[in-house]
Amino acid sequence: MTDMSVSRAGAAARSMILPLALAQFIASYAATNMNVAITPIATDLGTTVAGVQTAITLFTLTMAALMIPGSKLTDIWGRKRCFVIGLAVYAVGGLLAALSQGLPQLIVGYSLLEGIGSALMIPPIYILVTVTFPDVKSRARYFGVVSGAGGLGAAAGPLIGGLVTSAISWRASFGLQVLVVAWIIWLARKINDPARSGPKPRFDLTGAVLSFPSLSPAAPSRPRNRQVRARRPRARSRYRDAGHGRHGDKPRTIRDARPDGPSGLRGQLVTEGHDGLVNAT
Repeated sequence: MTDMSVSRAGAAARSMILPLALAQFIASYAATNMNVAITPIATDLGTTVAGVQTAITLFTLTMAALMIPGSKLTDIWGRKRCFVIGLAVYAVGGLLAALSQGLPQLIVGYSLLEGIGSALMIPPIYILVTVTFPDVKSRARYFGVVSGAGGLGAAAGPLIGGLVTSAISWRASFGLQVLVVAWIIWLARKINDPARSGPKPRFDLTGAVLSFPSLSPAAPSRPRNRQVRARRPRARSRYRDAGHGRHGDKPRTIRDARPDGPSGLRGQLVTEGHDGLVNAT
């Protein structure tokens, strides 16, 4: 009886991996599938290529900026609840993007709502795997499954998105995402969210706001390149080597301050004549 209970618990735990892996697949798919549909979207919406690229960048920035607050809301709302809410927000955004008639509507649906939905559903994915599988070996295996689904979604985004856009329309690509997300919400019924021990944490609004500037594309300051030139010893010119002094025909008299000067005595006068000979006096 005990072995049967353990087997059922293991089967239930493995059944929850499918919606989690599909959710990670969709989140990664949404970040790459738009790259092959930029021109058709710009033509259909009467906007520019730069405008569509801005929408893609805003999606990535929104998802990254809200990932930390989404993780905190996972502890406050509950893991399964936050996961389902994120999926619902993502589906509404995908539907709005599929029906968009201009760039502002596309930005609201795709960049904002899908970005917010991704930020709400991605943190619960890995937290649920962590709390459901206490065994390190099983946890590592299912982490690999979920991460592999994310990598597959990022790689398949241009392929599937390009195929759907070429065969049907770029709007069908968003419609396909809505259908898959609706299926994931139905599969999420089997997710068992273990009860969280301890009091619920408070949402740190100040910390969430202060985390946004760290993701802004600020250009790092470039230090000035100061070229330091080594002072090389001045070479003796051919004019001086020929027996001429640097100051014309006048011999130059200097005081040798070296202890091992030409005269061997410190402080003596050293005269450089026309012929280049050094005379000590």
